[in-house]
Amino acid sequence: MAGFTALTKLFGSFAEMAEGSPLFITRLMLLLWIFSAVSMTMGNLLALLQNNLKRMLAYSGIAHTGYMLMGLAVLPTQVYREKGDAVIQGNEAIYFYLVCYGIMTIGAFAVIAHLNSRERPVETVEDLSGLYETRPRSAAAMALFLFSMIGLPLTAGFVGKFLLFVGVMATPPSTPLSGMYPILAIVGAINAAWLPITICGSWA
Repeated sequence: MAGFTALTKLFGSFAEMAEGSPLFITRLMLLLWIFSAVSMTMGNLLALLQNNLKRMLAYSGIAHTGYMLMGLAVLPTQVYREKGDAVIQGNEAIYFYLVCYGIMTIGAFAVIAHLNSRERPVETVEDLSGLYETRPRSAAAMALFLFSMIGLPLTAGFVGKFLLFVGVMATPPSTPLSGMYPILAIVGAINAAWLPITICGSWA
């Protein structure tokens, strides 16, 4: 979280300083575009292959990094916006998502730590089987945190992803590589959609 906060300041300053260097901005945007697409796709794919809860959350963190990189990739485009444009900026979307992700991650790990004991270690997905019958409150809290990580509607995770997507889609047409930003939003939407579909399908 601290790293992304610093990066928003760093790349925001670069964007202001590079108004006379469109080639620099183009290369920076392309690099962030690639990092974002690869991180969210590989993170989600590897998370689905995990059975260990902590490892699954770790790979999920890579995917969430990819989502936040979308907001970072939009920051250099601010120099191409006209004054008075009322759009969601990348740094605003990142800050909101950082708060949501921090709460989701800390909450999920807190539930695992609370449930874990010598008598009943909680390390794998199977260890949570039947949790609602024995610990209904913990099960409800864990489900809420995971649903928010997935980005289901009416959760903070959904709102955070929505703000990031809106920020990416609002890229000015005069921006270099402007045609690639809608593609990045589509990649993010596919990642945000196929993950809950796959999980629900596996549960069924």
